[in-house]
Amino acid sequence: MDLIRGINHIGMTVPDIESATDFFKKGLGAKIAYDSQTLEDRPRGGPMVEKLLGIPEDSYIVKKRMLTIGNGPNIEMFQFYNVHSRKPLSLEDYGYTHLSFLYR
Repeated sequence: MDLIRGINHIGMTVPDIESATDFFKKGLGAKIAYDSQTLEDRPRGGPMVEKLLGIPEDSYIVKKRMLTIGNGPNIEMFQFYNVHSRKPLSLEDYGYTHLSFLYR
């Protein structure tokens, strides 16, 4: 019996959620489903979060948003404070390298 019915969402970390949201809204007609972390909320961080998510010590999630785009998987975005992001991966590196959208 198959339990998986499809992809619910894809997670990505962005430097600025508002700019990323604007990009997805203008380019792909995305809509904000909900914000589960805002600047008014207490940042998510500390030893337990660092351990569970594998993030560097003293890094904090300051914004988290779910976008919907058509009938496809949602996009969950994270914005961090106090992280030292590396250069984006190249196509030959292991891991996710791109998203592809189907247009009519």
